[in-house]
Amino acid sequence: MRTSELLPGLKAQISAWKRAHGSDRDELMIEYRHTRTGKEYQPSYRYFHQYPRNPKDPETYTYVKRVDRTVYHYLNALAVARLCKELGDPDADAYHEQAESIRADILQKMWDVESAFFYDLHHETDEKALVKNIVGFYPAWAQIIDGEHDALIAFE
Repeated sequence: MRTSELLPGLKAQISAWKRAHGSDRDELMIEYRHTRTGKEYQPSYRYFHQYPRNPKDPETYTYVKRVDRTVYHYLNALAVARLCKELGDPDADAYHEQAESIRADILQKMWDVESAFFYDLHHETDEKALVKNIVGFYPAWAQIIDGEHDALIAFE
């Protein structure tokens, strides 16, 4: 299969994630089923229920805008933008703008200046789940951070 034949499916994946996991208020991705991330027992899912005793009870976790799912969405949109550009596809700028919007929302909404960390958010209120999950480092891994976020990886 040629690369150009893959592009429609990759574009469809970006749209499908936005439809299935997107928010109407921003570009952050909501995780509704915590078992899909491979990090199903991350405490941020239960932060808003004060860490109940039974982590398998679906009533004891809150949907959250996940740092990891959103970073993956950003990287996918950026990859599609670059592939479009490489192939001369006219949608390159639109996908690049989408990736930049995702990046901006991660930096603006998920970053906490005081604790110098990225957090998952309540899916409706955008309240931070103040739990230092491993996914809080994903924006650095994805090369999203800039000088304002150096404290995330500072060594003292």
